[in-house]
Amino acid sequence: MTGSERVMVFGAGGFLGSAICRLLVDRGIEHRGMTRSTGGPHRRFDLATGHCYALDTQVCMCKPTVVINAAATTQGDALALTRGNVVAVGALLASVNGYASNAQIVHIGSSAEYGDAPRGTSHDEQADLRPRTAYGFSKLAGSELVLRAQRNGADAVVLRSFNISGPGSPPSSLLGKAVQQLASTSAVEEAPADEWRDYTDVRQPSPPRCRSIGPPPWSITARSTDLQLSRRGSRPTRL
Repeated sequence: MTGSERVMVFGAGGFLGSAICRLLVDRGIEHRGMTRSTGGPHRRFDLATGHCYALDTQVCMCKPTVVINAAATTQGDALALTRGNVVAVGALLASVNGYASNAQIVHIGSSAEYGDAPRGTSHDEQADLRPRTAYGFSKLAGSELVLRAQRNGADAVVLRSFNISGPGSPPSSLLGKAVQQLASTSAVEEAPADEWRDYTDVRQPSPPRCRSIGPPPWSITARSTDLQLSRRGSRPTRL
């Protein structure tokens, strides 16, 4: 980014969204954070339930050149997942199309949209989309809305993130859950022994082929049973 952009970040109060906002601050890029769950320094707005006029007003006032959607619902029943990952995306696309049609839309998808890869293989962007969970299906539906907008002329990109982790990882993630358990007990629940995951450092987000963020990230690949975590003053715990 050149520093002349105006960025709206939805999901700014979340794990990934807050990291994106910190990156924008570090680079001196004007931005406005929107969040459904926390207040200042961000503005509160729920894409799934907020009135369309209120959203249109926020977009019109900001006049963004880039809109990053890091908002997502990771847990809940089918209705909650549909509202948070599909209805919310549709609302955002409609508002941007009406009041910031020249803005680039960066939608953060999920590796759950691909489902599991056979052992010894890896996913690329051309891999078949075979989600196995309600969360994965809802994220795929939201991503398809963005890709439909792209096919119809919008400057939009879907970035399917793989196990973003780092300081402040939420308890819903594998590493966040392990850290939470280590903080309260020396016992850590074991992960499936045959599961492998790629991890990306949240402090270095980097959408490929996207003008919005910056340099590429680094990632590590670890077998869940070989990943070791330790808390200060204790022996490492193997997951």
